[in-house]
Amino acid sequence: MTKVGKSRMEQEINLFIQLGLRRISLSYILDSVFEGMLKEKEIFYYTFHRYYQCYLEQKHWAIFEELGYLYEDKAVENLCYISEMITLLPLLHNVNSDLFPFENFEKKMYEICILYEKICLDIMDIIFQHRKNIEHLKLPLIFKALSNHNICHEMFRDALNGRTKMFIQMPDLERYEAAHKYNYGRENNEEGIILQCSLLTLQMIHYDSMMFTAMNSDNDSAYKESAIERYHPYFFTFIAEIKRGQYEELKNAQKNLKRNNLSGEDDSYLWMECTFIPIQESISINGYVIQSASPVEKIEKPLYILSGTEISYDDIKLIVDTYEITKDCERDDKFNQLIKDKIGNRMLSSVNVYRIGNGNCIFMEIGDDGEGFFYDIGFNCKHRPRNLERGPYNYSESMRKIIKNKPSFFILSHWDLDHILGISAAGKNYFDVDWFAPDCHDACIDAKRLAKYLDYKNHLFRVERKIKSKSGRLIGEPIEIINGENEQVAKFKLYMGEKSGCDSSYSNCEGLVIEYVDFKGGEERVVLMMGDVNYASFDKARENTGEPKIANSQIDYLIVPHHGSQHTDFTSLTKDEAIHKGKLAVICCTNNVIINRPNKEHVEELKKRFEVVTTEEAKKDECCISIPL
Repeated sequence: MTKVGKSRMEQEINLFIQLGLRRISLSYILDSVFEGMLKEKEIFYYTFHRYYQCYLEQKHWAIFEELGYLYEDKAVENLCYISEMITLLPLLHNVNSDLFPFENFEKKMYEICILYEKICLDIMDIIFQHRKNIEHLKLPLIFKALSNHNICHEMFRDALNGRTKMFIQMPDLERYEAAHKYNYGRENNEEGIILQCSLLTLQMIHYDSMMFTAMNSDNDSAYKESAIERYHPYFFTFIAEIKRGQYEELKNAQKNLKRNNLSGEDDSYLWMECTFIPIQESISINGYVIQSASPVEKIEKPLYILSGTEISYDDIKLIVDTYEITKDCERDDKFNQLIKDKIGNRMLSSVNVYRIGNGNCIFMEIGDDGEGFFYDIGFNCKHRPRNLERGPYNYSESMRKIIKNKPSFFILSHWDLDHILGISAAGKNYFDVDWFAPDCHDACIDAKRLAKYLDYKNHLFRVERKIKSKSGRLIGEPIEIINGENEQVAKFKLYMGEKSGCDSSYSNCEGLVIEYVDFKGGEERVVLMMGDVNYASFDKARENTGEPKIANSQIDYLIVPHHGSQHTDFTSLTKDEAIHKGKLAVICCTNNVIINRPNKEHVEELKKRFEVVTTEEAKKDECCISIPL
């Protein structure tokens, strides 16, 4: 990596820290950044000082009309904001509600901070657009070079303190309710809903955009490599416990915003503006933040949804454009072949299902040296917020064991956080292997950030979820393992589920299922790993392929779908009169029946065919249920 490319990346990071994160005052921006640019052309040097004098004398328009001319239309768009901002700057120091000349003090302060941030980020973008000037900037290194970890936590702190414009990616509540409601418990029969929502700040969009643009650089390989080396995907999510009254209030607010809110990719999410500081005209919801740039942290904090604030088309377009993956998905046969090349002609020696709560993390070991591949690498992220402090679940030891594995590749069932969040604890080497997954067009922003990074590293391979209006199918041909005597000793099959009525989530239904069969000692043993694909969705895939449905299939070991949820059409397991007995069914869950993890009726149906255990029953020193093969 050349010093020039690395230096260029460091300069841009420093500029982001100064303008995007710390937002040094406008006088500093004028005096330091623009002066550094204008000094390169002597004709502008004295003009600059005239502008700066106008600034000191508060002749705002004279300055920014000229700078808008010099730096194109983007600065001109913000003339009104900049002028107002300069007028109000003195009030930002040691300010309190008695001195502030407005009603609704908190809301006005929030609005001013957001305006200030927008101006600084726009100026930063203008400088990035004139990249030839970057090397001439003589920016004082006020801040030491910060790592990706430091920058992420600076962005998290700004969000938690209400110093940045923030968006929440909420499920469309008209679709969401039936699949996610539960009772609060025996002491309180009031129904509630758990919401999992990605949070995204303006700073995060600009930081990700800056780094993704660098990763996509075709004419400066060192600059590109430096960005890839520095960056690490992060997560910033809110888990809320919504009561009936709050649910109706939020649903009504969403109805009023829908007409301008659809991104065009998928209608299951809506964008709303939010903040962590209490302001009027907002809906307050309790919950906790999951933030992760390594390790995963959970912070209990109320969130305020701005119910009357519409998200502009430009903001939604900025979000969509930043995280969109432009590469095509792989054809089924190519996707299958790529995985076959990774597996080689090797059998599994064990399937290890880790204890991580209501999440999936399965490591399939090949041989005895710890090599293998992951089928999901999730983490418990959706337990009830009210149990945050007193909950019995601690999975740090499990995560330590998980990241000791040596994966040669990953297969994701789908892109939900409880199937990918464990990657936060892993080192860079986990991003240096290939990942195979269904398309992620309707995934949350946290998942898309991970997907886009892997895509830029050329380590992401996606497969279409639907082909000719149907998704349920066998993907490619079975992957056969042949011994030295040219006999088949094992095989892998990859299925794509199809949407069914028992689960409202398309991404759950249209997930990847892995079936592994081996024939050691002349005995056929079948392991079926289902992610969150319900039994009815899997049956559609089997039926479209001309294979028997699950009730009529031999299954020795079953990794139960969707954490033992009731939304799985579990009666499909025993619809046939002759019940096909298996050995063991493993449920990846917290073993908490109050929230239906697992659902009692689902467990009873499983017991007709299998011995049933939950991952919570794994031995503490092992942290997993191991299936030897």
